[in-house]
Amino acid sequence: MVSSRRSGLVRYGVAVAAVVVATAVKIALDPVLGQDNPFVLLFSAVVVSGWFGGMGPAVTATIASALVAAYYFLPPDFSLRIAAPGDRLRLVTFILEATLIGLLSAALESARRRAETLKDSLQADVVERTRQYEDSEIRRRAAEELARAARTLTCQRGSCRASGTCCAFARRDSGCSSPTARCWRSALPAARRVTRGPATSPRRVTEPRLA
Repeated sequence: MVSSRRSGLVRYGVAVAAVVVATAVKIALDPVLGQDNPFVLLFSAVVVSGWFGGMGPAVTATIASALVAAYYFLPPDFSLRIAAPGDRLRLVTFILEATLIGLLSAALESARRRAETLKDSLQADVVERTRQYEDSEIRRRAAEELARAARTLTCQRGSCRASGTCCAFARRDSGCSSPTARCWRSALPAARRVTRGPATSPRRVTEPRLA
């Protein structure tokens, strides 16, 4: 993956290097391509510069390619003066087309970088939300364990006074079968039961036997 942050020296250096490579290849293939296509490989240098460095390097590659084409590939050779009006028009057309290509390449690269930034941000957000969810699950399970332990202790101590549901759950969770766990099973409101206080089981009084 190409880094989204590059120094200006590297970006403009790549633009100049792309123009030099395209010029060298064009000179090497000049016997095959001829003089009819002086800009055929220089467009690629503009595309590479716009993709790698953005708008500034693309414009730099366009200007450098126009100078190279005027000096090497348009008559008179080895001169920046262009004699034929048709060649001048071709050079102006090349500059306009290369600028448009550079703009499009830079826009695509900028969109790609924004997509990478958004993707990294979304991944970080997913990791954070996952961590928060796991923490909440741990807290929820701990609360459930504490509640279950409290119900178990309440059942074992025989102090369930609010309703029969508490002891029912406590006996179900802990296997409580102690006879001391006395639960209210009446349909009276909880407030009334609390007001009256806990129910007490009547004690059987054993009378002493006479000898």
